[in-house]
Amino acid sequence: MSTRRCRQWLGLVAVIVMSAMIAACSSLSGGGAKAGELPFLEDKELREKIGRECQAYFDSKGFMGMAVAVVKDGKIAYFNYGRTHKDGKPIDENTLFEIASLTKTFTGTILADLSLQGIVSLDTPVKEFFPGCKAGEYDGVEMTLKHLATHSSALPRDPVVLNPMNPFADFSREDMNEFMRLNALRWAPGTRYEYSNLGMGVLGECLSDAYGKPYDAMLKELICDKLGMSSTTVFPDETLQARKAGPHLASGTPGKEWDFDALQAAGGIKSTARDMIRFLAANLGAMSVDERLSAAMALAQQTHFSGGRTVGLGWHIGNTTYGKIYDHNGLVGGYCSTTIFCPQSKAGVVVLANNAGSVDTLASAIMSILSSR
Repeated sequence: MSTRRCRQWLGLVAVIVMSAMIAACSSLSGGGAKAGELPFLEDKELREKIGRECQAYFDSKGFMGMAVAVVKDGKIAYFNYGRTHKDGKPIDENTLFEIASLTKTFTGTILADLSLQGIVSLDTPVKEFFPGCKAGEYDGVEMTLKHLATHSSALPRDPVVLNPMNPFADFSREDMNEFMRLNALRWAPGTRYEYSNLGMGVLGECLSDAYGKPYDAMLKELICDKLGMSSTTVFPDETLQARKAGPHLASGTPGKEWDFDALQAAGGIKSTARDMIRFLAANLGAMSVDERLSAAMALAQQTHFSGGRTVGLGWHIGNTTYGKIYDHNGLVGGYCSTTIFCPQSKAGVVVLANNAGSVDTLASAIMSILSSR
Protein backbone atom coordinates (compact mmCIF):
# COMPACT_ATOMS: atom_id res chain seq x y z
CA MET A 1 0.00 0.00 0.00
CA SER A 2 1.36 3.45 -0.92
CA THR A 3 2.17 5.97 1.81
CA ARG A 4 -0.64 8.25 0.64
CA ARG A 5 -3.19 5.41 0.57
CA CYS A 6 -2.04 4.35 4.02
CA ARG A 7 -2.60 7.89 5.32
CA GLN A 8 -6.07 7.99 3.80
CA TRP A 9 -6.98 4.62 5.38
CA LEU A 10 -5.70 5.69 8.79
CA GLY A 11 -7.55 8.99 8.44
CA LEU A 12 -10.81 7.13 7.73
CA VAL A 13 -10.32 4.94 10.80
CA ALA A 14 -9.66 8.03 12.92
CA VAL A 15 -12.81 9.72 11.60
CA ILE A 16 -14.94 6.70 12.57
CA VAL A 17 -13.44 6.41 16.06
CA MET A 18 -13.55 10.12 16.88
CA SER A 19 -17.02 10.58 15.43
CA ALA A 20 -18.20 7.81 17.72
CA MET A 21 -16.66 9.70 20.64
CA ILE A 22 -18.47 12.91 19.68
CA ALA A 23 -21.74 11.04 19.20
CA ALA A 24 -21.38 9.51 22.65
CA CYS A 25 -20.75 12.93 24.18
CA SER A 26 -23.79 14.39 22.41
CA SER A 27 -25.90 11.49 23.63
CA LEU A 28 -24.83 12.10 27.22
CA SER A 29 -25.64 15.82 26.97
CA GLY A 30 -29.00 15.33 25.31
CA GLY A 31 -27.79 15.73 21.71
CA GLY A 32 -26.63 18.72 19.70
CA ALA A 33 -28.81 21.37 18.12
CA LYS A 34 -29.19 21.45 14.36
CA ALA A 35 -27.25 24.02 12.34
CA GLY A 36 -29.98 26.68 12.63
CA GLU A 37 -29.91 29.45 15.22
CA LEU A 38 -29.03 28.19 18.69
CA PRO A 39 -31.72 28.37 21.40
CA PHE A 40 -31.77 31.31 23.81
CA LEU A 41 -30.50 30.98 27.38
CA GLU A 42 -33.65 31.48 29.47
CA ASP A 43 -32.00 31.62 32.90
CA LYS A 44 -32.68 35.28 33.78
CA GLU A 45 -30.69 35.23 37.02
CA LEU A 46 -27.64 33.83 35.22
CA ARG A 47 -27.93 36.37 32.40
CA GLU A 48 -28.22 39.24 34.85
CA LYS A 49 -25.19 38.10 36.82
CA ILE A 50 -23.09 37.88 33.66
CA GLY A 51 -24.45 41.23 32.45
CA ARG A 52 -23.37 42.96 35.65
CA GLU A 53 -19.88 41.49 35.33
CA CYS A 54 -19.61 42.64 31.72
CA GLN A 55 -20.90 46.16 32.37
CA ALA A 56 -18.52 46.70 35.28
CA TYR A 57 -15.56 45.51 33.19
CA PHE A 58 -16.54 47.59 30.18
CA ASP A 59 -16.90 50.72 32.30
CA SER A 60 -13.60 50.15 34.09
CA LYS A 61 -11.65 49.70 30.85
CA GLY A 62 -13.23 52.55 28.93
CA PHE A 63 -13.52 50.46 25.77
CA MET A 64 -15.14 51.87 22.66
CA GLY A 65 -17.13 48.68 22.08
CA MET A 66 -17.39 45.11 23.32
CA ALA A 67 -19.40 42.04 22.30
CA VAL A 68 -19.77 39.02 24.60
CA ALA A 69 -21.44 35.71 23.78
CA VAL A 70 -21.91 32.72 26.07
CA VAL A 71 -23.11 29.16 25.60
CA LYS A 72 -24.38 26.99 28.43
CA ASP A 73 -25.95 23.56 27.90
CA GLY A 74 -26.36 24.38 24.21
CA LYS A 75 -28.17 27.68 24.84
CA ILE A 76 -26.71 31.11 24.11
CA ALA A 77 -26.93 34.73 25.23
CA TYR A 78 -25.37 37.97 24.00
CA PHE A 79 -24.17 41.02 25.92
CA ASN A 80 -23.27 44.09 23.85
CA TYR A 81 -21.71 47.40 24.89
CA GLY A 82 -20.58 50.63 23.26
CA ARG A 83 -20.22 51.51 19.60
CA THR A 84 -18.25 50.66 16.48
CA HIS A 85 -16.75 54.19 16.47
CA LYS A 86 -17.27 57.33 18.53
CA ASP A 87 -20.29 58.27 16.44
CA GLY A 88 -20.85 54.78 15.02
CA LYS A 89 -23.52 52.13 15.35
CA PRO A 90 -24.22 50.29 18.62
CA ILE A 91 -22.35 47.00 18.97
CA ASP A 92 -24.45 43.86 18.49
CA GLU A 93 -23.81 40.15 17.96
CA ASN A 94 -23.40 40.71 14.20
CA THR A 95 -20.74 43.42 14.52
CA LEU A 96 -17.54 42.35 12.78
CA PHE A 97 -14.28 42.34 14.77
CA GLU A 98 -10.69 41.32 14.14
CA ILE A 99 -10.44 38.14 16.25
CA ALA A 100 -6.63 38.25 16.12
CA SER A 101 -4.93 35.09 17.41
CA LEU A 102 -8.23 33.28 17.95
CA THR A 103 -7.53 32.54 14.27
CA LYS A 104 -5.01 29.93 15.44
CA THR A 105 -7.77 27.70 16.84
CA PHE A 106 -9.30 27.52 13.35
CA THR A 107 -5.91 26.76 11.82
CA GLY A 108 -5.41 23.89 14.25
CA THR A 109 -8.84 22.51 13.39
CA ILE A 110 -8.06 22.72 9.66
CA LEU A 111 -4.85 20.76 10.25
CA ALA A 112 -6.85 18.12 12.11
CA ASP A 113 -9.39 17.94 9.29
CA LEU A 114 -6.77 17.56 6.53
CA SER A 115 -4.98 14.89 8.56
CA LEU A 116 -8.22 12.91 8.89
CA GLN A 117 -8.70 13.16 5.13
CA GLY A 118 -5.20 11.80 4.59
CA ILE A 119 -4.12 14.93 2.74
CA VAL A 120 -1.40 15.54 5.33
CA SER A 121 -0.26 13.87 8.53
CA LEU A 122 0.45 15.60 11.84
CA ASP A 123 3.96 14.26 11.35
CA THR A 124 4.41 15.54 7.79
CA PRO A 125 7.83 17.27 7.64
CA VAL A 126 7.63 21.01 7.03
CA LYS A 127 10.57 20.85 4.64
CA GLU A 128 8.31 19.08 2.10
CA PHE A 129 6.75 22.51 1.45
CA PHE A 130 9.97 24.54 1.43
CA PRO A 131 12.69 23.32 -0.96
CA GLY A 132 16.20 23.85 0.39
CA CYS A 133 14.74 24.44 3.85
CA LYS A 134 17.51 25.06 6.39
CA ALA A 135 14.94 25.65 9.16
CA GLY A 136 13.30 22.26 8.58
CA GLU A 137 15.36 20.32 11.11
CA TYR A 138 17.82 20.56 13.97
CA ASP A 139 20.47 17.95 14.67
CA GLY A 140 18.53 15.34 12.70
CA VAL A 141 15.12 16.15 14.29
CA GLU A 142 12.62 17.22 11.62
CA MET A 143 10.08 19.99 12.18
CA THR A 144 6.54 18.69 11.56
CA LEU A 145 3.11 20.25 11.07
CA LYS A 146 2.24 19.23 14.64
CA HIS A 147 5.22 21.20 15.95
CA LEU A 148 3.90 24.30 14.17
CA ALA A 149 0.39 23.84 15.61
CA THR A 150 1.66 23.40 19.17
CA HIS A 151 4.22 26.24 19.24
CA SER A 152 7.04 23.74 19.63
CA SER A 153 8.61 24.27 16.20
CA ALA A 154 11.64 26.25 17.48
CA LEU A 155 10.74 29.09 15.10
CA PRO A 156 10.86 32.61 16.61
CA ARG A 157 7.70 34.44 17.67
CA ASP A 158 7.68 36.77 14.65
CA PRO A 159 9.63 37.43 11.47
CA VAL A 160 11.69 40.61 11.35
CA VAL A 161 9.23 43.48 11.76
CA LEU A 162 9.88 46.52 9.60
CA ASN A 163 6.68 48.44 10.38
CA PRO A 164 5.46 48.03 13.99
CA MET A 165 2.18 49.81 13.14
CA ASN A 166 1.35 47.06 10.61
CA PRO A 167 3.94 44.35 11.32
CA PHE A 168 2.76 41.48 9.11
CA ALA A 169 1.50 43.36 6.05
CA ASP A 170 4.65 43.01 3.99
CA PHE A 171 5.66 39.45 4.91
CA SER A 172 4.89 37.47 1.76
CA ARG A 173 5.20 33.79 0.86
CA GLU A 174 8.43 34.66 -0.92
CA ASP A 175 9.74 36.22 2.30
CA MET A 176 8.68 33.09 4.17
CA ASN A 177 10.46 30.85 1.66
CA GLU A 178 13.62 32.89 2.09
CA PHE A 179 13.37 32.83 5.90
CA MET A 180 12.97 29.04 5.95
CA ARG A 181 15.85 28.62 3.48
CA LEU A 182 18.34 30.83 5.31
CA ASN A 183 17.63 30.56 9.03
CA ALA A 184 18.75 27.75 11.31
CA LEU A 185 16.65 26.55 14.25
CA ARG A 186 17.77 27.32 17.77
CA TRP A 187 16.90 23.93 19.28
CA ALA A 188 15.24 20.66 18.36
CA PRO A 189 11.55 20.87 17.43
CA GLY A 190 9.20 19.27 19.94
CA THR A 191 11.41 19.95 22.96
CA ARG A 192 10.06 23.26 24.28
CA TYR A 193 7.11 25.64 23.99
CA GLU A 194 7.63 29.08 22.46
CA TYR A 195 4.64 30.94 21.09
CA SER A 196 5.13 31.70 17.41
CA ASN A 197 3.00 33.74 15.03
CA LEU A 198 5.52 32.85 12.36
CA GLY A 199 5.11 29.14 13.01
CA MET A 200 1.32 29.29 12.72
CA GLY A 201 1.64 31.32 9.54
CA VAL A 202 4.01 28.71 8.11
CA LEU A 203 1.43 26.05 9.03
CA GLY A 204 -1.30 27.91 7.15
CA GLU A 205 0.85 28.09 4.02
CA CYS A 206 1.70 24.38 4.24
CA LEU A 207 -1.98 23.46 4.57
CA SER A 208 -2.93 25.72 1.69
CA ASP A 209 -0.29 24.08 -0.50
CA ALA A 210 -1.53 20.61 0.44
CA TYR A 211 -5.22 21.44 -0.03
CA GLY A 212 -4.62 23.40 -3.21
CA LYS A 213 -6.62 26.45 -2.16
CA PRO A 214 -5.95 29.70 -0.26
CA TYR A 215 -6.37 29.81 3.52
CA ASP A 216 -9.64 31.77 3.34
CA ALA A 217 -11.15 29.13 1.02
CA MET A 218 -10.14 26.32 3.38
CA LEU A 219 -11.67 28.20 6.30
CA LYS A 220 -14.96 28.63 4.43
CA GLU A 221 -15.24 25.10 3.02
CA LEU A 222 -13.99 23.07 5.98
CA ILE A 223 -15.51 25.01 8.89
CA CYS A 224 -17.63 28.11 8.25
CA ASP A 225 -20.07 26.73 5.67
CA LYS A 226 -20.68 23.68 7.85
CA LEU A 227 -21.45 25.76 10.96
CA GLY A 228 -23.46 28.53 9.33
CA MET A 229 -20.72 31.06 10.13
CA SER A 230 -21.58 33.42 7.28
CA SER A 231 -19.70 36.43 8.68
CA THR A 232 -16.32 34.78 9.26
CA THR A 233 -13.58 35.44 6.72
CA VAL A 234 -10.12 36.84 6.15
CA PHE A 235 -11.33 39.16 3.41
CA PRO A 236 -14.71 40.79 4.22
CA ASP A 237 -16.73 42.15 1.33
CA GLU A 238 -18.31 45.61 1.38
CA THR A 239 -21.42 44.40 3.19
CA LEU A 240 -19.40 42.81 5.99
CA GLN A 241 -16.98 45.73 6.14
CA ALA A 242 -19.93 48.05 6.77
CA ARG A 243 -20.63 46.07 9.97
CA LYS A 244 -17.06 46.26 11.23
CA ALA A 245 -16.06 47.87 14.51
CA GLY A 246 -13.17 50.28 14.00
CA PRO A 247 -9.89 49.76 15.88
CA HIS A 248 -8.99 51.92 18.88
CA LEU A 249 -5.94 52.33 21.07
CA ALA A 250 -6.11 51.85 24.82
CA SER A 251 -6.59 55.62 25.11
CA GLY A 252 -9.74 55.37 22.97
CA THR A 253 -8.25 57.20 19.99
CA PRO A 254 -8.70 55.52 16.60
CA GLY A 255 -6.08 52.91 15.73
CA LYS A 256 -4.91 51.24 12.53
CA GLU A 257 -6.01 47.83 11.31
CA TRP A 258 -3.32 45.26 10.65
CA ASP A 259 -3.00 43.50 7.30
CA PHE A 260 -1.90 39.91 6.77
CA ASP A 261 -0.23 38.35 3.76
CA ALA A 262 1.54 35.02 4.39
CA LEU A 263 0.62 35.05 8.11
CA GLN A 264 -3.17 34.97 7.68
CA ALA A 265 -3.39 31.69 9.59
CA ALA A 266 -1.83 33.33 12.65
CA GLY A 267 -4.26 36.20 13.09
CA GLY A 268 -6.10 37.28 9.95
CA ILE A 269 -9.71 36.17 10.58
CA LYS A 270 -12.58 38.62 11.09
CA SER A 271 -15.74 37.35 12.80
CA THR A 272 -18.72 38.19 14.99
CA ALA A 273 -19.89 37.14 18.44
CA ARG A 274 -22.75 35.24 16.78
CA ASP A 275 -20.40 33.20 14.57
CA MET A 276 -17.78 32.62 17.25
CA ILE A 277 -20.24 31.21 19.77
CA ARG A 278 -21.35 28.73 17.10
CA PHE A 279 -17.73 27.60 16.76
CA LEU A 280 -17.54 27.08 20.53
CA ALA A 281 -20.92 25.31 20.63
CA ALA A 282 -19.71 22.92 17.93
CA ASN A 283 -16.52 22.25 19.92
CA LEU A 284 -18.72 21.45 22.93
CA GLY A 285 -20.86 19.02 20.92
CA ALA A 286 -23.89 21.30 21.29
CA MET A 287 -24.46 21.54 17.53
CA SER A 288 -24.96 18.73 15.05
CA VAL A 289 -22.23 18.97 12.43
CA ASP A 290 -20.82 16.46 9.98
CA GLU A 291 -18.79 13.60 11.39
CA ARG A 292 -15.44 14.64 9.99
CA LEU A 293 -15.58 18.17 11.43
CA SER A 294 -16.66 16.75 14.80
CA ALA A 295 -13.73 14.34 14.65
CA ALA A 296 -11.36 17.16 13.67
CA MET A 297 -12.47 19.23 16.65
CA ALA A 298 -11.97 16.25 18.94
CA LEU A 299 -8.48 15.70 17.53
CA ALA A 300 -7.60 19.39 17.97
CA GLN A 301 -8.65 19.15 21.63
CA GLN A 302 -6.30 16.28 22.38
CA THR A 303 -3.00 17.07 24.10
CA HIS A 304 -0.29 17.16 21.45
CA PHE A 305 2.45 18.87 23.46
CA SER A 306 3.14 19.29 27.16
CA GLY A 307 6.09 21.23 28.49
CA GLY A 308 5.80 24.77 29.81
CA ARG A 309 2.28 24.84 28.33
CA THR A 310 -0.13 22.06 27.49
CA VAL A 311 -1.30 22.50 23.91
CA GLY A 312 -3.73 20.87 21.50
CA LEU A 313 -3.82 21.84 17.84
CA GLY A 314 -4.16 25.61 18.18
CA TRP A 315 -5.77 25.42 21.64
CA HIS A 316 -4.08 26.04 24.98
CA ILE A 317 -5.28 23.53 27.57
CA GLY A 318 -5.57 24.19 31.29
CA ASN A 319 -7.16 22.84 34.45
CA THR A 320 -9.53 24.71 36.75
CA THR A 321 -11.64 23.85 39.77
CA TYR A 322 -14.58 23.26 37.43
CA GLY A 323 -12.73 21.14 34.85
CA LYS A 324 -10.40 21.17 31.86
CA ILE A 325 -10.57 24.32 29.73
CA TYR A 326 -9.51 25.17 26.19
CA ASP A 327 -8.64 28.78 25.54
CA HIS A 328 -6.91 31.35 23.40
CA ASN A 329 -6.64 35.12 23.42
CA GLY A 330 -5.69 37.65 20.78
CA LEU A 331 -4.39 41.16 20.25
CA VAL A 332 -3.87 43.04 16.99
CA GLY A 333 -3.80 46.77 16.31
CA GLY A 334 -6.83 48.19 18.10
CA TYR A 335 -8.60 44.93 18.98
CA CYS A 336 -8.44 42.31 21.74
CA SER A 337 -10.26 39.01 22.18
CA THR A 338 -10.50 35.89 24.33
CA THR A 339 -12.36 32.60 24.07
CA ILE A 340 -12.68 29.77 26.60
CA PHE A 341 -14.76 26.62 26.76
CA CYS A 342 -15.11 23.79 29.25
CA PRO A 343 -16.62 20.44 28.18
CA GLN A 344 -17.28 19.35 31.78
CA SER A 345 -19.45 22.39 32.53
CA LYS A 346 -20.85 22.44 28.96
CA ALA A 347 -20.06 26.15 28.81
CA GLY A 348 -18.09 28.61 26.73
CA VAL A 349 -17.54 32.34 26.31
CA VAL A 350 -16.11 34.65 23.68
CA VAL A 351 -15.28 38.32 24.27
CA LEU A 352 -14.43 40.68 21.39
CA ALA A 353 -13.45 44.35 21.86
CA ASN A 354 -12.36 47.06 19.44
CA ASN A 355 -9.70 48.46 21.77
CA ALA A 356 -6.12 47.53 22.45
CA GLY A 357 -5.94 45.88 25.87
CA SER A 358 -7.12 42.59 27.33
CA VAL A 359 -10.42 40.86 28.05
CA ASP A 360 -8.86 37.74 29.61
CA THR A 361 -9.95 38.55 33.17
CA LEU A 362 -13.54 39.12 32.09
CA ALA A 363 -13.71 35.88 30.11
CA SER A 364 -12.35 33.91 33.08
CA ALA A 365 -14.86 35.54 35.45
CA ILE A 366 -17.75 34.68 33.11
CA MET A 367 -16.58 31.07 32.84
CA SER A 368 -16.56 30.81 36.63
CA ILE A 369 -20.15 32.10 36.71
CA LEU A 370 -21.29 29.73 33.96
CA SER A 371 -19.56 26.75 35.56
CA SER A 372 -21.11 27.38 38.99
CA ARG A 373 -24.58 26.56 37.62
